Amino acid sequence: MKSEVPVFMTKVECPVCKTINEYETIKVGAYIEEGRDSDFCPTERMWRNPKYQQVNPLLYFMATCSSCYYTRELNKSFKEWKTDSAFRSFRQKTIREKHLNQLADQHGPIKLLGSALDPAGAPRETAVAKLLLGVFSEQLLDRPSALDLGRWYLRIAWLFREMAGGETGGADVEQVQRKRLQTMLGSLRETFDNCRQQVESFQGLVNQLPQVGPVSEDPYRMAVGNWSTNLDPIIRSMDELLAWRGDTPESVVPGAAATMSGGLGNSFGGYPTFGEFLETLVRRSREVPLNEFEAISLSLRHYRKSYEESREISGSNQKIQVAYMIGELARRAGELEQAREFFTAAIRYGQEFIHKNRNDATKTALARKIVELAVEQSRLCKEA
Repeated sequence: MKSEVPVFMTKVECPVCKTINEYETIKVGAYIEEGRDSDFCPTERMWRNPKYQQVNPLLYFMATCSSCYYTRELNKSFKEWKTDSAFRSFRQKTIREKHLNQLADQHGPIKLLGSALDPAGAPRETAVAKLLLGVFSEQLLDRPSALDLGRWYLRIAWLFREMAGGETGGADVEQVQRKRLQTMLGSLRETFDNCRQQVESFQGLVNQLPQVGPVSEDPYRMAVGNWSTNLDPIIRSMDELLAWRGDTPESVVPGAAATMSGGLGNSFGGYPTFGEFLETLVRRSREVPLNEFEAISLSLRHYRKSYEESREISGSNQKIQVAYMIGELARRAGELEQAREFFTAAIRYGQEFIHKNRNDATKTALARKIVELAVEQSRLCKEA
């Protein structure tokens, strides 16, 4: 008996370039999840079709246009965007202009991410790349959804965890920070090198002008002389920092992101490893995480913003979930005091909701589960 294909095709017109795309959509019941981590990351899944057993469903979570790489979550809202008059009247034109402007940058993150997608050869890396494309597309909005950004970065963290063999919390915070510094320093070094070349070109033009007096009386010659004198020691200092290994050599050698992220060794986008591909993106955007720890930190930042603004949180159940998630992400990021604060809030909101709906066991089931988790994770914080 032939195994059933667990996906079907969904046609959606791209709101940016009008390309008609066919996206793979997972059928209901195509797989089951048999366990979840404390941040709701699935720990076990079983596909009905065994050929898909190694496929992470997050590969199909985002929909990326095959032509312009505009990306949205493949949900009902995106599938039916043409019936959303508010989107078409007030947001579509601006999004189109901003996205196409970013796409025109041949070395920008949109072009790099979109052209690197390889669902068959690198499915998990492609899933991360599509989620990052979704992040950049969301940021085109006047008021990006902090809740969605938090959800997407959380899923990126899950993918990093899976690529690391399911292990979590392995990234050393200091090494992560050192790696980020080294990556940004490399980008800054390139900027200063370009600056020096422009100064030299400017100086060449200045030297073509006739000198009518001493250099001290020529503001142009005085300026370029000072620029060169000041730039050279800065560039030398940067080169020394780039060469310095310190006590953590793995944090500065090329490709260290792959080591720190755990399992990011597959080639991707023309780079020897996925880690090195991500390093290139970091030079262009601070919104790109190099590993699970950074993805968790970015997710925490956006979940916290959503909680503070409150405009996206609807209903008591969602408020309980967001408070718990902030607590759990803070715990994983090492911010234990904040973690305990939000676990306490989740317990309080949950208990209030359970008491209010005490005669409806079905309605309070999720709240009860989250309260149990919050109590346990809060205990872990105290022990830590």
